[in-house]
Amino acid sequence: MGELTRDEVKARAAVAGLEIDEAWFEMVRRLLSEGLAPLHRSDSHALRAVEPAATFDATGNEGAR
Repeated sequence: MGELTRDEVKARAAVAGLEIDEAWFEMVRRLLSEGLAPLHRSDSHALRAVEPAATFDATGNEGAR
């Protein structure tokens, strides 16, 4: 899998409930593509499941539950 497309980034941002300013969009697309590259290269069938799964709060509300 190569670079993420503009539509893929928009879809991921929508799922996370984020809006990306147009001025930052290309940088976000590039950084997301680079950040996900190691995951795309890995063989998910060879990985061992570890619990509990990590969670991520994209809103930045530290400690909010």
